[in-house]
Amino acid sequence: MKNHFTTLSILAAACIGLAGCGPSQDDLYGRLQAEDPAVRASAAVEAAEQDDKAAIALLVERLNDIDIEVRMMASVALEEITGLSTDYQAWDPPQKRQAVQQQWRQWLAQGAEGPLPPLEQPETQPAPTVGEPRQ
Repeated sequence: MKNHFTTLSILAAACIGLAGCGPSQDDLYGRLQAEDPAVRASAAVEAAEQDDKAAIALLVERLNDIDIEVRMMASVALEEITGLSTDYQAWDPPQKRQAVQQQWRQWLAQGAEGPLPPLEQPETQPAPTVGEPRQ
């Protein structure tokens, strides 16, 4: 497992500076659901730094966040907290992000122990061949 704490600390400092989040902000779980994406990203970093297993379900929900930085920080935080990794990329198309999110949800439903269940690949339509009409 890669150690991302240095990167996380730098990003957290940047998020805190931009968002003004700190001890006076709502609790960590509230900030993971905040309206401001910089606050959500910072809260994901904080969850990883605190090894906060209670934040895992909220981090799983952030994997499909509208903001790419939040998705990236949630993914890194999940890897740091659980020691598990996937082929998730924050810039993946929504169907792929949702499939990985479902993989994490299944893991949580199975007691959050052991490896992640197999990834269910989203159904995709093959690209039309040049010169063939689209269906």
